[in-house]
Amino acid sequence: MSSSGADTKTPTVTQDGAATARRRFGPLQALRRLETDFGFHDIGRALRKRVVGVKAFGVATLTLGVLAGPLASTGSAASVPQAEKMARPVIIASGAGPTQNVADVFYESLKKRLEGDGYKVYIWGIPGMGLKDIAGAATSFSDKVEDVRKETGAEKVDIVSHSQGQAVARQYIRFGGGSGKVNHLVGLAPVNYGSDWAKIANKWLFGCIGIQGCSQVGTGSDFLNELNEGDDTWGDVKYANFIGNADEAVIPHRNAFLEDKKGKKNNTNVEIAGQCGSLPIVDHVGIAWSKTAYSGIQQALADKPIKLACTKIGDNFADPGNVLKSAKTVMQKALDTGVGVFNGLLNLPRNLWDGTVGAVIPGWKI
Repeated sequence: MSSSGADTKTPTVTQDGAATARRRFGPLQALRRLETDFGFHDIGRALRKRVVGVKAFGVATLTLGVLAGPLASTGSAASVPQAEKMARPVIIASGAGPTQNVADVFYESLKKRLEGDGYKVYIWGIPGMGLKDIAGAATSFSDKVEDVRKETGAEKVDIVSHSQGQAVARQYIRFGGGSGKVNHLVGLAPVNYGSDWAKIANKWLFGCIGIQGCSQVGTGSDFLNELNEGDDTWGDVKYANFIGNADEAVIPHRNAFLEDKKGKKNNTNVEIAGQCGSLPIVDHVGIAWSKTAYSGIQQALADKPIKLACTKIGDNFADPGNVLKSAKTVMQKALDTGVGVFNGLLNLPRNLWDGTVGAVIPGWKI
């Protein structure tokens, strides 16, 4: 599919209305006007001959289509509108932090760019803001994939994941039955091999203060070791990974990359600094808004060699209007999320106790 394509909208016209429209002003009538009103006699006659030939071919094609229609498959995809079946579905898998409502706003600019390129786009917000078990989040993500496949009739989806969303998507692909249901997995600042920051927090902050999602994305964690063991580009999925030149979360930057341990050549790693140098600045959060990174997403989804369009500095930050909209959404959801944060703070002493005294003395956990 071309990366510059657009959704094809099929107009709904009754047979009587269509016939009337053709009688009133069809292509032959338009060409006759080209001859009589504007004097383009030679051009008009030549084009009219071509139109007659095209119409004859169209009648034959339509006849074959009508005859073949009853013989077509009557599977679940049959009820899906043609425009939706033609548009490849893309699911944006959010990183840790935003609720679904905030993710809808945060990834809106990325969604609009993908829609402008002809994709049917969905945003999936990671449950529990990414604080809980990634395997559990992958189960929720699996449900999302099935919903999208059912709605669009597509056999496979494409995924654009951000940060921890990549770990969720890869868990789904390898252990959740998703390897045959995903075409591309494009990771933005992905934690494929973890982050040293999470590793430090896991070691020195009592297991990331009890936050499971944090401890699982630490470099060398049991979760990532299992996910990457033997084959880190699982299945026939096409992988692409992008890391910004100013990413402050995935440390070291090489941990964003996959190794293609089986030598399947189904993976591409792109360091933005390697192609664009120190400018534009693309950090961990802003990579989701970056036009530079998006040029790579376009090429990855289109199965083209990735040669980034290194855009201006200002093109790699969020649209101010979108930032204000995000802030408004955050304020609207402050009560909901605030309750969760407050409860987390109340649980902090218990987590500290369980991680120290409770871990040493059996039966002393609160």
